[in-house]
Amino acid sequence: MVLIPMAFTNRSYLGEFETRLKRTAPVLKLCLVAPLDTIRARLGERAKLEGRTGLTAFEEWRSSECVAAHGDAFLDSPSMQQRRLMPFLNMHGQSSQRRVRSWLAEVLAACRQLTAASPPRQ
Repeated sequence: MVLIPMAFTNRSYLGEFETRLKRTAPVLKLCLVAPLDTIRARLGERAKLEGRTGLTAFEEWRSSECVAAHGDAFLDSPSMQQRRLMPFLNMHGQSSQRRVRSWLAEVLAACRQLTAASPPRQ
C-alpha cells in the first residue's frame, strides 16, 4: 500500500495520475476533507513550528482553492461517495510524531475497511 498525499484541484491532473498508477497496481482514492478554518488552523500551527507568524498569501489562496474543489460534484459520484473520510482527523494538541502515527493508523484502518467492502478493480 502506498499513500500519496496530494491536493488535486484540477480533476484532469487527478485522472492522469490515476491512469498512470493503475498500470502498476490497483488504486483506491480517498478524499480527506476539512472546513477552511480547520485547514488554516493547521497551516498556522505549521507556520509557528517553522518560526513564522502567519500564513503566506499562497497558503491562504491554495487552502481556499482546495476547499472549493471539495464541493465538486465528482466527489459525490458513486466512485468517490463511500471513499470520503469526514470529518478530517482532528489532531490538534498532539505531538507531531504521535499525530502522524494516529493519522496513519486511522487512514490504514479506513483503507482496510473500504477494500474489504469493495476491493479495488484491477
